[in-house]
Amino acid sequence: MSLAARDCLSLNIVARDGEAPVWYPPPAAPAASVQVWWHYEEIETVKDAKFVGMCAPGGQFAWPHNPEIDRNVRVYALALSADGTPTVSRLEDAPQFTLLFNRVTEAPEIGQNTPATTDSVEIGITRFARFARKRRVTVSANADMSGPTTVFLFDSEDYVARELPRYLTLSREAGALTTEEKFDLLTEGGSTLTTEDSLAALPRTIYLTVANSGGTGWTPESNILEVTFAAGDGTGGSAGDFDPTPRDSRNLDIIY
Repeated sequence: MSLAARDCLSLNIVARDGEAPVWYPPPAAPAASVQVWWHYEEIETVKDAKFVGMCAPGGQFAWPHNPEIDRNVRVYALALSADGTPTVSRLEDAPQFTLLFNRVTEAPEIGQNTPATTDSVEIGITRFARFARKRRVTVSANADMSGPTTVFLFDSEDYVARELPRYLTLSREAGALTTEEKFDLLTEGGSTLTTEDSLAALPRTIYLTVANSGGTGWTPESNILEVTFAAGDGTGGSAGDFDPTPRDSRNLDIIY
């Protein structure tokens, strides 16, 4: 169906970006105070925003925020006039910004703990905070880490129950990865802990790097660790005496 030109003379069509904030006229009175609201950006919406306090226009505001996992925060500043009238009727139209929240930024350090056997090697990991919740272990046959053989990802969701381990054992036979504790281990390509060819063993000499995450971004890769598995007669394996326990962390016996 079409409309003749004369039938359209009285029609007005206004289009706007549905995601654009509603336009409000400039406030008639200057702001006397500002309400501060926030919510987690990735898992919540403005409907979940929490009121945390008031501050003066142009002032500074702080509130305690030390969650167990890193998540970016959306912050809103809702201005009020002296009689308490807000400058906008919807919180989503107030000035807002994203607070990037990332406490895990330092590259970890890795090393070989014990001499490698023909089929396994233990590595240690240090220089990571208790807020590290995810880990990525990359294994490559090349010293420059190009063309990784496999990439392991694992996640510790509940810090109260456990934290990321400081020890990992890599099995040469199937490229499997185990830890000192039980974790859900995933590869980037699926849920199996094997190389792309499940029948192929890892090369005798491999290279590894590790990166950690608190939940919002990965740290730089660790140093590249070269590991050589022992030959069939048990000789020729790379040695190692790396101690991943921090110098300021020791287990103390209970004194009665």
